[in-house]
Amino acid sequence: MRKILSKIRIPLDNLPKEQLDEVKQMHGRTIVVESDEPCYTCGRHRRIRFTQRVDGKLWLVEECLFCAVRTKTQRNRETR
Repeated sequence: MRKILSKIRIPLDNLPKEQLDEVKQMHGRTIVVESDEPCYTCGRHRRIRFTQRVDGKLWLVEECLFCAVRTKTQRNRETR
């Protein structure tokens, strides 16, 4: 099976102050945004943005919307 490269983890230390304020306000929410960089798998620019805690650190995660939906629907079809 081919591994999908649709998820990007961004450390909060590398973010500018404006985006850091946005991240603090979106705590617990999922937002759909247009990214500057295309997805490595499908080439689309729309991403899901949410926060995730890994090893006690808070990360900003961007995942391709279309790749995430395609993976989930494929798994649903296989389990039937």
